[in-house]
Amino acid sequence: MNQVMLVGRIAHDLVLRTTTTGKSVLSFSLAVPQAFSADDKADFLPCVIWNQGAENMMKHCEKGMLVGVTGRLQRRMYESENMKNYIVEVIVSDIRFYAKAQKKPVQEPFFMKPDIQQPIMPREGG
Repeated sequence: MNQVMLVGRIAHDLVLRTTTTGKSVLSFSLAVPQAFSADDKADFLPCVIWNQGAENMMKHCEKGMLVGVTGRLQRRMYESENMKNYIVEVIVSDIRFYAKAQKKPVQEPFFMKPDIQQPIMPREGG
């Protein structure tokens, strides 16, 4: 049996591609936290989703979003610079959307720091 279930955050911006045969494909990395890690380490796992799933994910997901994926592991080979490279990736069959990306609130300073390079000039007439 080859089945994997993962929950993690989308690690980079999504890019939807179309194959020469007209199929939609979306590749992404899923940052999955390592259990029992003292310093919040994560594994970055390559994932691929095809067809309507790829199009839906492109519409509804963004970098940093928490998702759950179900799929199977696939090992494939590709060549670059006359070298054979092997990769194991998750072929996603189902995706669940759990939470939007965590946006850090922009905090405005509540005071202005003085510019110590400029001397303070006394007011005239005062």
